[in-house]
Amino acid sequence: MKPTTRDGILRGGMAALIRLLIFAAAGISAYLLSVSLSGGNAVGCGPGSACDEVLQSRWAYVFGIPVSALALAVDLALLVTTFSCGLRSTPKQRRGAWEILVPCSVVVLGSALWFTALQAFALHRFCPWCTAAHACGALAAILLLTRVPVTDATERRDKDPAVSRSTAVKFAVIAIVAVALLGVAQTVITRTTYSVSTIPAVPTNAVTQTTAILPAKTNAVAVLTNKVVPPITAIRTNVAATLPPASVKTLDVLGGRFRFDLTQVPVWGSLDAPLKLLSLYDYTCHHCRDMHPVLQQMQRSFSNQLAVVSLPMPLDSQCNHLMRQTPRPHMNACVYAKLGLAVWRAKHDAIESFDDWIFSFQNPPPLTEVTNKVIALVGLIPFEAVSHDPWIDQQLRTTIDIYGVSAREFRHGSMPQFMIGTNILSGTLTAEQLKAVVAKYAESPGVPR
Repeated sequence: MKPTTRDGILRGGMAALIRLLIFAAAGISAYLLSVSLSGGNAVGCGPGSACDEVLQSRWAYVFGIPVSALALAVDLALLVTTFSCGLRSTPKQRRGAWEILVPCSVVVLGSALWFTALQAFALHRFCPWCTAAHACGALAAILLLTRVPVTDATERRDKDPAVSRSTAVKFAVIAIVAVALLGVAQTVITRTTYSVSTIPAVPTNAVTQTTAILPAKTNAVAVLTNKVVPPITAIRTNVAATLPPASVKTLDVLGGRFRFDLTQVPVWGSLDAPLKLLSLYDYTCHHCRDMHPVLQQMQRSFSNQLAVVSLPMPLDSQCNHLMRQTPRPHMNACVYAKLGLAVWRAKHDAIESFDDWIFSFQNPPPLTEVTNKVIALVGLIPFEAVSHDPWIDQQLRTTIDIYGVSAREFRHGSMPQFMIGTNILSGTLTAEQLKAVVAKYAESPGVPR
C-alpha cells in the first residue's frame, strides 16, 4: 500500500470550524465546572429540572471530581494541539500533533457516547448543556479523525507528517480503554448523593422571625427581602397575641428564622418527642419518592423519640415564585401538594396513608385518580370543606419561603431536604446515614433540637 498523500495540515474554513467546535465544548465544560464548584445551578436548570438532576447525579462525578473538569482538560489539549497542524508547522511537528489528536479525539467521541447513553438509559433525563458540549466535541472529533494522515510505512521520516497505522491503532485502543475505565470507575465508586450544612443561629436581638403561625404577608416580606428586621413585636402591636402560649409545642428551623406551631402542621409521631425533624418534599420528585421509605424506617427506629414535620414543597412555578418555569416532571406539583395538605387538614391520621399511596407509583397518578383517593380517605364533605381553606395556601407559601432561605443562604437547592437542630441535609441518603445525623442530637442533650 502506498503512503498517504495527506500532509496533515488543517486549513481554512475546516480548521476554523474544528477549532470553533472544540472551543464551544471547552467553554461549556468550563461553565459546568464553575457551577459544580460553586454549588449553584446552571442557567435554565432550576431545582428539580432534568438538567439539574443530571448535573447532581453520581454520573456527573468520578473519584469526587466533576467530569466537566476532565472534559475541559481534554478539550483544551485538543484545541492547543490543532495549532501545531498549521501551514507553518514542520512535518515532524504535525506528526507529533496527530499522535496527540488521535487518542484525544477518540476519548472525546467515546465519552460523548458514554454520557449520552447514561442520560438516555440510566437517568432518563437529558441536560441541554451536557448534550451541546458532547455534540460539539463529538463532531470536532469526527472531523479530526477523518483527516488523520496515516501511512503503512514502518520507517519514520522527518519529512513525512503521517502517523503509522500501527501507532494510530495503538493510541486509539489506549483511548478506548481509558473511556472504559472511566465507566467502570463511575459504576463501582459511588459518589455521596447528599450534603450537610450547619445553620448559624440568628442573634436574639436582631431576629428575622417568620413564623408559620403569623400572617403569610409578614412571612413574605421578611424572607423575600432577606433583611434583618426588628423583633416582631416592634412590627405590629398585636403580633404577640398571634404567638403560641408557652404550653403550645413549637419547632424553630433555620436558626430561628421560622417557627411552627406543631398542632397546626402535619407531624408523624408524637408531639412530645424530644427530637423533631422537618422534611421538605415534592410529590413529583423521584428522589423524594426514594427517600420516603427511608425516612419512615428512620423514624420508626427512633420510635417515640422522634417526630417528623412533613411538608410538601412543590417545584412548580404555578405556586412557587422561586421557580422561573416548571420542569416537565413537576407539572401540577402545586395541585398534588394542596391535595396532600387538604388530606391532613380534613383528617390528620390519613396523611401517612396518602403519602404511602402516592409515593408507591413511579410517577404521580393522574389528578382525577389522586382526588378520588383523597375523597376515599377523608370523605367527600370534609374534603369539600377544606378545599378552599386559606391555611393551605398560607402553609405552602411558608414552606416555599423556608426552601428559598435554604437555597439562597446555604446552597441547598436539591430535594428532598431535612432540617434538624443546626443541620440541613439535602439529597438522597440511606437510613443509616440519616440516623447518624439524627443520633448525635439524641446522644447530646445540650445540642439544639
